[in-house]
Amino acid sequence: MKPDIKKFVISTILALAILLATSFFWNQPLIATGVLIVLSVLMFLVEPKGSNAILYFFGFIFGPVSEAIAVHFGTWNYTLPLVVGIPMWLPLVWGDCGLYIVRAKALIDDLL
Repeated sequence: MKPDIKKFVISTILALAILLATSFFWNQPLIATGVLIVLSVLMFLVEPKGSNAILYFFGFIFGPVSEAIAVHFGTWNYTLPLVVGIPMWLPLVWGDCGLYIVRAKALIDDLL
């Protein structure tokens, strides 16, 4: 496997683990947060670059802010919100989503 494909495969496995963690532990916010912190560290370690840390930070902040705005206006709601209508683990998921999307784009660019 090419290194970029390997990073994408590892990131995909971690993304699926993040999906499963939120699906299984959403009603136990402290456990969900702990598991997602570990998975976030692993996701970052796949390609530990400063630009990835910045990207993660932007997803971590702006994803939940956009959801908090939508929740405020009644677009949807969460069963166990902690602050501003969102769960405490949600910023971690948004940060990881940003990293995953960038890796998917890099793979697409390499293949095309």
